[in-house]
Amino acid sequence: MPKLSPPLLPVSVLESVAPILRTVAHPVRLQILDLIRDGQASPTQLAEAIGLPLAQISQHLQGMRQLGVLVQGSEGRSRPYRVARSSVLGILDCIREHMKDRA
Repeated sequence: MPKLSPPLLPVSVLESVAPILRTVAHPVRLQILDLIRDGQASPTQLAEAIGLPLAQISQHLQGMRQLGVLVQGSEGRSRPYRVARSSVLGILDCIREHMKDRA
């Protein structure tokens, strides 16, 4: 058996991204990210699109905002959310690739 080389990513880097991965690794949060990947939407728009109560969507949004995954705009009363860390959108790309491989 060949000897494994040292990991390329240091543990400190992996530890720093683990909370973000845990946060976005939820079906509703992944749906939210997918819906606003190229734009923004208000909590009400997201609740309607996903079919969940506004209070539940707001909880998901708050968790992602606290970790800096999303930012909330200040336009009008709707205060739309948008993706702050575009790097998390790579997770959606990985999911799409996985689904292609399964087809």
